[in-house]
Amino acid sequence: MPTGLTQDAGWEIGVSRTIHRPPQAVWEFITGPEGVALWLGVEGPLPTEKGAPYLLRFHQERLVSAAEREERRTYWKGVLDRVVAELA
Repeated sequence: MPTGLTQDAGWEIGVSRTIHRPPQAVWEFITGPEGVALWLGVEGPLPTEKGAPYLLRFHQERLVSAAEREERRTYWKGVLDRVVAELA
């Protein structure tokens, strides 16, 4: 299978960069008006529709084993469960 082609999700791309700033500063920028416009190509606040479903996905790389993969899957599923519970 060519690089970037997945069995279940089709073609994917990912980019990353280490940013030498405090995590809070990066998060505040990315989720603020300027960051949202840059990141999502949306001017102004992130568009929302009351009651519309939204997909939240976590991806973690460089796991050392299948066992760690399952541990992290359990952890992230728990995080998503808590997010859903907090927003209910």
